[in-house]
Amino acid sequence: MMKTPEIGKYYGAYLNYLVEELGVNPEDIHLAGHSLGAHISGFAAREVKSGKIGRITGLDPALPGFDIGLVSSGTLSSSDADFVDVIHTCAGFLGYKLPIGHADFYPNGGGPPQPGCSVLKFMEACSHGRSWKIFANSLMKKDPYLARKCSSLGDVFTREPCAGDSVPIGDSTPSRTRGIFYSAIDEVEVLNADDENKI
Repeated sequence: MMKTPEIGKYYGAYLNYLVEELGVNPEDIHLAGHSLGAHISGFAAREVKSGKIGRITGLDPALPGFDIGLVSSGTLSSSDADFVDVIHTCAGFLGYKLPIGHADFYPNGGGPPQPGCSVLKFMEACSHGRSWKIFANSLMKKDPYLARKCSSLGDVFTREPCAGDSVPIGDSTPSRTRGIFYSAIDEVEVLNADDENKI
């Protein structure tokens, strides 16, 4: 965890190579990172010298250590890219609880246990891993998961549907999306282990 800013610098150097040497438009770059990788993506994006990264998707950004300021570079932030969306699935335990993106999604209230994950499985990071599975499914599904906008973070934690506009979760989330969102996603809908080799 303490090395995440340093890893982000190396990753950022590669992004600069893509932009400056190969002519990739930074606005066309979409970074996605799970847990520590979410924060590393933010740190890497800050290193880009020419322009701003188009999008970062944070998949249950890691909480331990970041919640008490052990990493001086902070966390993934909405200022790291033109659009930052975050999927929270183990909020307050292994994943960051507070909204840190332009759009923050809290499937099933964002915290453990997620459907199909027991308290014991929580110790194996079952709920923490749901975020990347939901995102992977969004790359493969024709009908995306939908979430509704909530008026406050407190509304999310009631695990009741919110009444705002609905938007897709994952790859097809529009870049203009702003706010906090709730969605009920059943275990059945989440990518199962037999399908992981299709990614």
